[in-house]
Amino acid sequence: MSTTKRTKVILSVAMTLSLALNFFFLGWLVGSSPFVPGPPGGPFGRDDGMFGPTARDDRMPEMWFIDFVTMGMSDNGRRQILEAVEKHADDIRTLKEKADEIRRETVATLLEDKPDSERIRQEVKELEGIMQQRLAAMHDTLIPVVAQLDPEDRRIFATRWESGPGGKPPPPRPPR
Repeated sequence: MSTTKRTKVILSVAMTLSLALNFFFLGWLVGSSPFVPGPPGGPFGRDDGMFGPTARDDRMPEMWFIDFVTMGMSDNGRRQILEAVEKHADDIRTLKEKADEIRRETVATLLEDKPDSERIRQEVKELEGIMQQRLAAMHDTLIPVVAQLDPEDRRIFATRWESGPGGKPPPPRPPR
C-alpha cells in the first residue's frame, strides 16, 4: 500500500470518526430540546431557554447525561448521584481538557500541507484512550451509588439509561 493511499485511508477513517462523534452530539442536543415532553420550566425547575439546557450550558456531556438519567427520580436518589459525580468531577474535567487538547492537535495535524498519518493515528489512539478513561470514571462513580438506590429510583435510572437521551430504546441486536 503506497504512502498516499495509506494517508487517504487514515484521513477517511479519522473524518468518519469525527463525523460519527458530531452526529452523536447533535442527536444529544436535539434530544434535550424544549420540544421533548416534560414539565414546564425544564425537568429540574430551571428555564431551559429556546434550545434546551445545552444552549447555554458549558458543563461536560457527562453532566448532561446525569441530568437525563436522574430525571423523574426522587430528590434523595438524584442528590446521592449528583453528590457522587461532583466528588469525581475534577478528574473527569481534567480528562475532558486532555481530550480537547488532543482534538485540537489532531485538527492542526490534519490541516498541515502533508499530514503525518502515523502522528494522526497516534493522536486518535490517545483520544480513544482518554474517552475510555472518562467512561470508566463515570461507571466507577455511578455503580456503587446506583446499587444503593431504592427500587423505584433504580428502575427509573435503568429505563432512562437504556433508552438514552433520544428517548427511544436502542434497536435490537442483529442475529449472529
